[in-house]
Amino acid sequence: MLYILYFSCLISQGIYADKKDPIIYSLNIKYNSEDNSILNTSEDYWNVGLSSVLKGINEYGLNYQKKKEYKSFETFYNYYIKPDFYLKMSYGISYMFIDKYDDGSNINRYGTRLSFYGDNKNSKGDLKFYPILSYEYFSDQDDSYDILTLGLSVLFNDIGFEPSLSYISEDIKEFSVKLYLWEFSTY
Repeated sequence: MLYILYFSCLISQGIYADKKDPIIYSLNIKYNSEDNSILNTSEDYWNVGLSSVLKGINEYGLNYQKKKEYKSFETFYNYYIKPDFYLKMSYGISYMFIDKYDDGSNINRYGTRLSFYGDNKNSKGDLKFYPILSYEYFSDQDDSYDILTLGLSVLFNDIGFEPSLSYISEDIKEFSVKLYLWEFSTY
């Protein structure tokens, strides 16, 4: 049986940072709404996480998620490739520990992600937009699946807002809204 356990960050706040920036710390809050047309079900759930970006290209994070069937903890690493033109990319890996409520079993899920995003840092003003396209692949001891996501990250000063739509399969889609509250390190 396919368990859709989509939890990872679409791209995270590493897109906002430059290589010369100090360490960035972030509180991340995400609301998800998943719709399965075959089972005629939908579920709303939330995530909360902490992350940090080092030298503008290395991001580490920890997330917590709670759904009806389970709770999970995820760690992730994203590496950002930032050439001097508009299109940039990131590559990430993740590990998720899933604690299921019904039978007490645990699942170890591994994931990888490749994302492309537009860089809007040269725009005037405090409001910046970053279009995002992401491909993710997840695998555990019982199953594997991939996800294609299209989103838009909006930055205003040190607050990021990121709506996205994920295509999990022909019958399963997910809409997410993520809020980043981030701060530069002062030391």
